[in-house]
Amino acid sequence: MRQIILLIACACCIIACQKDNQVGPNSERLKYVQKIVKVEDGNEIEYVFNYNSENRLISYVSEEDAVSAAFQYATNGRLLTLKTESDGVMHTLNVEYDQNGEPKKATLISHPKEEPEEEELTQITYQMNQGRVSRIRYEQQNDEIIDFNLTYQGNNLVKIEGLNTDGSITMTSIFGSRKSAFFASRQKYVLLPDLMFDFFSENDVVESTLAIPDLAAIKLKYNNQYNELSYPTLIEEINQESEIESRTTLTYK
Repeated sequence: MRQIILLIACACCIIACQKDNQVGPNSERLKYVQKIVKVEDGNEIEYVFNYNSENRLISYVSEEDAVSAAFQYATNGRLLTLKTESDGVMHTLNVEYDQNGEPKKATLISHPKEEPEEEELTQITYQMNQGRVSRIRYEQQNDEIIDFNLTYQGNNLVKIEGLNTDGSITMTSIFGSRKSAFFASRQKYVLLPDLMFDFFSENDVVESTLAIPDLAAIKLKYNNQYNELSYPTLIEEINQESEIESRTTLTYK
C-alpha cells in the first residue's frame, strides 16, 4: 500500500496537459493559468506556467518546491514526452498511441539526478472505455502490478482507486458548477494517476476525500473565489477541523 501512495504522490508532480478538443470556440474568453502561489504554514511556493503559440503547456517550474517539467508534442498536438524533476529525481514519460489516436502504452523512467545509472523502469498500459482512460496499469521491474481504476461524471474525473497486493487507496472529488482553473488546457486523456483532479476536469473541485484502509479518511473542503469568467482566483483548503490548511492564488493570461 505504501508503494501505491508513493506512486500517486510522484504522479502529482506530473501535469501532462494536452488541449481538450471539447473546449468551446469562444477562445477570447478562455484563460490559461500563468502563475500559482500557495501559502502553507507561512511558506510561499510559486509555480510559473509557460505555453506555446497554440496555448499548449510546454513547461512549468517552481524553485521553492524544487520541481520543473518540459513537454514535447507531435504536430497533431498529442503529448509524446514529458520530462520532470522533483526532489532531485528525474522522470521521463514516453507515450505511444494507437491508430485511433488513443493512448495505448507508455514507459516511465526514473532516476536520481546525480545517479542516472540508478534507473528504474515502469511499463504503463491504458484501458479505454468510450474514448476515456478507464484503467492505468503499472508493471514495475520487480514484477509488481498496480492498477488504477478511473471513474467519471460528465466531464469530471471523480474517482481514482489504486490497487495492488498490499491493499488499496481511493481518492474521490466533488465538483461545483464553476470552471476548473485548467478548464482551457485540461487533458483529453488521463495519462498518470494524478490527485489534482482539476487538471483533467471541467469544473471546480469543492471537496476531496483520500481513503486508506485501516486509517481515518482525510477529507478537505475548498472555499473558492472566482473572477467574472468563473475561473477560481483564490482557493482556501479547509481541513476537517474547519481550519485553513493553505491559501492558493491564481493568475491567468
